[in-house]
Amino acid sequence: MSGSSYLVCFLSQTRYGYPEEDNPLLYEVSTYVEACGLNDAFKKIYITTKPLDNFPVVTFLYVIAHLPKFAYDQQTGARAAL
Repeated sequence: MSGSSYLVCFLSQTRYGYPEEDNPLLYEVSTYVEACGLNDAFKKIYITTKPLDNFPVVTFLYVIAHLPKFAYDQQTGARAAL
């Protein structure tokens, strides 16, 4: 098992991807894995937050409210600001 897959397996067993406070093993191992180049930056957990209530609804309403400010541009094939 490679170093990064070991860390992913270990992180999936912990709460929110963080190790327990009294277990410093992951911090020590991750330092060595990063030094060897066996880490994957896209799988690394930098920060976690609790899900925000109604965030998808607010984002949807924001997008719908701003759609009239854009028009379809034939040259680029995308929406562009008016």
